[in-house]
Amino acid sequence: MNVYNEPDVETGINNYLRYKNADLIAMCTHGRTGFLSLFSKSIAEGVTNHSELPVMTIKM
Repeated sequence: MNVYNEPDVETGINNYLRYKNADLIAMCTHGRTGFLSLFSKSIAEGVTNHSELPVMTIKM
């Protein structure tokens, strides 16, 4: 079990993957756009915007 005390989920995921020497991040997303995306920010979007690794998102 790994515990990272980070200010947000996206930073914790990126720090964990840096420690594990990962090559790719694969995440599922709901694919919300437009008005609904204003109220519920996607963790996959945050990881994609702040990651140095390539991210593959899969719409559920």
